[in-house]
Amino acid sequence: RTFMPEGIKTIVPDIESIALHSLKSFQGRLINTFQEMKTYTFNVALLSIFGKDEVLYREDLKRCYYILEKGYNSMPINLPGTLFHKAMKARKELAQILAKILSIRRQTKQ
Repeated sequence: RTFMPEGIKTIVPDIESIALHSLKSFQGRLINTFQEMKTYTFNVALLSIFGKDEVLYREDLKRCYYILEKGYNSMPINLPGTLFHKAMKARKELAQILAKILSIRRQTKQ
C-alpha cells in the first residue's frame, strides 16, 4: 500500500522536506556525497516504512544501523571491542527499538 501511487503521493511533501533539510545542512561545509546520499536514503526509507510518527526513534535507529553496517563485513570474532561484537549489540538494540515501535502501534490500533 505504501509503495502504490496513492501512497507515494502522500509522502512526496515529506520527502521534499527531507531533501530541503539535507541541502540546508550542506551550506558552508565540505560534504562527502556518498555519506550524505546514504543518510538521505536512510531518512526516506524510515519515512516510507514507519511514517512521520517515529521521529522519536530515528536517531537511535540511524546510530544502530551505522554501527551494524560497519561490523557487517568484519571478521566474525565476538570479542568485546571488535566491530563484529559492536554490530551484534547494535542488532539487538535495533530489534528492541523495532519491538517497541510495533508494540506502540498495536496498542494504538486497539
